[in-house]
Amino acid sequence: METVNPLHEAEHRLVSIETWPSYIIRYLFLNCPRPLIINKLTAFLYGNGITLSLEIRLYQICNEKYNSPVATTMSYLYLKW
Repeated sequence: METVNPLHEAEHRLVSIETWPSYIIRYLFLNCPRPLIINKLTAFLYGNGITLSLEIRLYQICNEKYNSPVATTMSYLYLKW
């Protein structure tokens, strides 16, 4: 069974990462996962139809500072919205 790269899957759903706002790219790859950053990143992905499971997988591969509290926060936001 072939595993799809989460970044490629997100690009397929949203169009090329080159068109994403620069702050989203920073949040995804560079910034520490503080609550405000997770909120804004989740809002962008949720608002563009990305599923929670894809968002979590995407963040896991893109940011070395990913941890389980990040997934908990993302899950809470998806349930809230």
